[in-house]
Amino acid sequence: MEGFYLTLLYMFVKFIYLLQAITQFVLLNSFLGTDYTFWGFEILRDLANGREWQESGHFPRVTMCDFDVRVLGNKHRHTVQCVLMINMFNEKVYLFLWWWILLVIVATIASLIYWYCMSFLETQQYSFIAQYLRVYGLLDGQAHNVLEHFINRCLRKDGIFILRIIAANAGDLITTDIVAALWKNYLDDEKKRAVLSPSPPPPPALTHPMASKLDEIDAADSFHEEFLH
Repeated sequence: MEGFYLTLLYMFVKFIYLLQAITQFVLLNSFLGTDYTFWGFEILRDLANGREWQESGHFPRVTMCDFDVRVLGNKHRHTVQCVLMINMFNEKVYLFLWWWILLVIVATIASLIYWYCMSFLETQQYSFIAQYLRVYGLLDGQAHNVLEHFINRCLRKDGIFILRIIAANAGDLITTDIVAALWKNYLDDEKKRAVLSPSPPPPPALTHPMASKLDEIDAADSFHEEFLH
């Protein structure tokens, strides 16, 4: 997990948000206890089909109420029709909550997919850093391999993630300055490392005992040919 611990932690938190929103959505549907799987959609469909709001609701608006009236010492029970005004308000509140939680679920899924692509696709990482380096003209046609090494070995996924957070909250101007400073420091470190690292030694000479014999034979042959001439 070296280099992408913070990114994975951020993705995990978003997954917890998604799980929490889905749990609330399921509990709300279970609490409503209707035959509609997608209660909010069905309410809007009923209204679109011409059903009146009073008929399409699942909260009882009208019920029968029993009450007693005492007349001349005698108790008379009356059953009349009552209107439950509070349920008309409650249904609108739950309809709003249903659509709000659904919107939160969709937005969280979209955000989770977006950050996954931005954090783990190499093309997105490369283009994100390259766009800031081109502002100062620090990226030429021969620096692509160096940029790839800068992203994979220096910044890594957590570094790019932090830069994206800075860009989202502080703006592109500050992010450009930070990326340019990191790039220059990286190039300076690479130059120092190249200077400090010793050059590879030349290949060792042939030290086998037969090598000296072969050299003596070659020298003798050349001397013999010169003497004959």
